[in-house]
Order: sequence, then structure tokens, then C-alpha cells
Amino acid sequence: MRSHAAAPALHVPLEPELPAESALRRILLHLLEAIRANARATLEDLDPEPVHDLRVAVRRTRAALAQLKGVLPATEIAVFRPDLKWLARASGPCRDLDVLWLAVDAHCIAADDDVAEALEPLERRLLEQRREARQRLESALDSDRFQRFLLGWQSYLVAITAPEARPSKALLPVLELANRRILRAFERVVAQGDELGDAPPNDALHRLRIEAKKLRYLLELFRTLYPPPRVEPRIDELKLLQDVLGGVQDAVFHLRHLSEMSLELGQAGASPTTLVAVADLAAAIQARQDELRGSFRNRFAVLAGPTSRAQYRELTAV
Repeated sequence: MRSHAAAPALHVPLEPELPAESALRRILLHLLEAIRANARATLEDLDPEPVHDLRVAVRRTRAALAQLKGVLPATEIAVFRPDLKWLARASGPCRDLDVLWLAVDAHCIAADDDVAEALEPLERRLLEQRREARQRLESALDSDRFQRFLLGWQSYLVAITAPEARPSKALLPVLELANRRILRAFERVVAQGDELGDAPPNDALHRLRIEAKKLRYLLELFRTLYPPPRVEPRIDELKLLQDVLGGVQDAVFHLRHLSEMSLELGQAGASPTTLVAVADLAAAIQARQDELRGSFRNRFAVLAGPTSRAQYRELTAV
């Protein structure tokens, strides 16, 4: 199984003077095709990568709609939000369990044979949970609801908003809109991170992770408007920060889930050796989370430092 480190890069050709509405429809159509293609691949293959890429396409779509309000009519977009939220929830458990499976597998590979053998009951149960989550996702993707969403969303995106229904930002040149939203999102990330102390709680890091991801998605959505030497390093900086924040959040899920599974295994009569091995695995994940938390401040300093601030002002030139 491959790692879920990155989804395919998003490159949607955009012209600086293109009206924001036309640009956003073009972006959303591109993401719709990614949703459709990865849904099809998920149903045809057990490879976890299409599941991850499907989830990213859905999240990018939701982020675009949330970050670019005032471009498409809110009442028209509202019709599709429940289905997008439903898709995000349907794909989430598969991804979380896949990442936990990778962590358990890596731990077993690094440990001796006795530890790997002791963890076999955990691996079997985790495999069952992954299979169940996969079946739920496949049922969703094979449903009439999903097909109606695909058809309805595509029909909407290829239509043209009536002049009297156009929101205030619809006709703005897309570069002007992108500059405003990117700079605002960057300032929000820096302000939120600056408020964190030396030992921020996990939920505060999770909130920062969400804001950093919104900024990254904006840069990715609009990357073709900017010279690659200016925009690509900004995206790479955010990826590195998200590796830290995402690892912390993954560990939160892993530790909670392992605690639940340990209780379940104990009630099912698992041996003390197995329960000790699960506890040692949890301790290793906790140690890795502590290591990531320790590296957060240095990684954030790169993003929030004076050089980065100047680079964002130069990129957006507003």
C-alpha cells in the first residue's frame, strides 16, 4: 500500500482577466471530473489511492465554495452542499483506517517476530473495519444519490448565471479575487499560529491545520495565475507544515481508536501479550506525536517569518 502523502497536483489553466465566475466554474468542473474518475476507480480496484484522491477532490470543492463566497449565488450552491458533505463523511473512515493500518504495519516491520505475532489479532480486526468502511463507501458511490449529484452538479456548472442573479464578485477579474483571498487566508493562518503558546493543545493545532489547508487549497486552485518560482515554494512550505499538523491529528485518531480496540480485544479474550503489544504500539505513536509537536514551532516560523510575509505580499501584489 502506498502512502497518502499527496494527491495529484491541481493545474487548471486560468487567465488573469477571466471573470471570477467563469474561473470558479472551470475549477469546479475540473474537480468534478476528479471526483467522477476516482469514484469509478474506487469501485473497480481495491487500491486505496483513488479513495484518498476522491476525498481530496471533494475537500477542494468544498473549500473552493467556502473560500470564494460571492462568486456564485449562495442559494443555488446551497442545494449541493449536503451531498458534498455526505461524500466527505463517506470517504473519511476509509482514509483514517488506511493510515492507521500503515502505522501498524510499519511498527510490525520494525519490531521482532514476537511483537508482530502478538499484534495479529489487532491487524485482523483492523482489516475487518477497513473492509466494512470500504463497503459503506462503495455503496454510497454506487447509489442513485451519487449519480443524481454528478448529473445535477455538472448541469449547474456548465450553465450561466442570469445577470440579475450574479453576486457582487462574479465579474471581478479572477487574479484580483485570488490576490485578495490568498493574502487574507495567509494573514489568518499567521495570526492564529502566533496566538499559540509553546505547548498548544491538539485541538488548537487541528484548527490551525484547517486554516493552513484552506490557504494551500487557494494557492493550488489559482496556481496557474502566478509564476511557478513564486507560487510553488509557498505551496511546498504549507505541505511541510501540514505534514506536521496532519501527523499530530492522525495520532489523535490512532490513539483513540487503539484504546477502543484494546478494550474490544480484551473483552474478546485476547492474550495479555497482545494487549501489552497494543499498549507498546500506542506508546510509539504517542512518542511520534510528541516529536511532531516539538517540531511545530520551527516549521511554523518558516511560514510566518518576515521573509515569507514579504513573499506573500509580492505574490499577491495588493
